Amino acid sequence: MVDADEGLRAALSDAKAHRDSGTMCRMPIDAIDSSVCTLLSKIVSALVDQPEEVRITPTPQSEGVCFRVAVHRDDVGKLIGKQGRTARSLRIILSAIGMKVRRRYSLDIVEG
Repeated sequence: MVDADEGLRAALSDAKAHRDSGTMCRMPIDAIDSSVCTLLSKIVSALVDQPEEVRITPTPQSEGVCFRVAVHRDDVGKLIGKQGRTARSLRIILSAIGMKVRRRYSLDIVEG
């Protein structure tokens, strides 16, 4: 049985070695974009009342990808949130992922 502290130390050591090697991510960019789209889809579907109406269209741009999120018109307000806090939080998540993989992600919320 592996001790929890040993497992944590091993994981931290692997992460440090990976960071020091200079490789940010071993996955191809298309696979990363697809994973980000899947993650965004799961988050958005959990926030809205009609998850079957959620449509996410990734649009390549010069520096990254713009995710256009179309939801039912009754769910637009829920996705934006009070004073735009939910939308801002989604953009922060995308920004954090983008910083990790050195790619720019943006989010557009539309009624559709």
